[in-house]
Amino acid sequence: GNGGDAGWTVIWARDEESKGVMGFLVGGGNVIGKQTKRIENKVGLRSVQNVDIHLKDCFIPECLRLTNAKTWATGPAQCLFYTRVIAAWIAVGCAMGAFEAALDYTMKRMQFNKPLASFQLIQEKLVRALGIIQSQ
Repeated sequence: GNGGDAGWTVIWARDEESKGVMGFLVGGGNVIGKQTKRIENKVGLRSVQNVDIHLKDCFIPECLRLTNAKTWATGPAQCLFYTRVIAAWIAVGCAMGAFEAALDYTMKRMQFNKPLASFQLIQEKLVRALGIIQSQ
């Protein structure tokens, strides 16, 4: 994400000789042959703007190759794993924020001259929601 605005971009490319996937660091807008096009209506984090990156007759020196990313497992797979972990924590954080807002609301909202949170059915729903969040 943010490949159109990033100062540096990691590009994963298949090596024609070894057929392995290698990672390269590609500089920002000053790279000759690098073009980006915004992907419209892509579902994802709204703060991350996804783009298609096209490299045509673009030379990236060997010193900008990620030397430890020698296979799928040590390169893109590891990247994808960590981004999915982060996305999961974002979802848990959103769920926890919703739970805390619901708890705060039920503590302040009065019904029959008592806080809504004092009713057993509301307590059960809150505990069930918290249990689901904590089990994730």
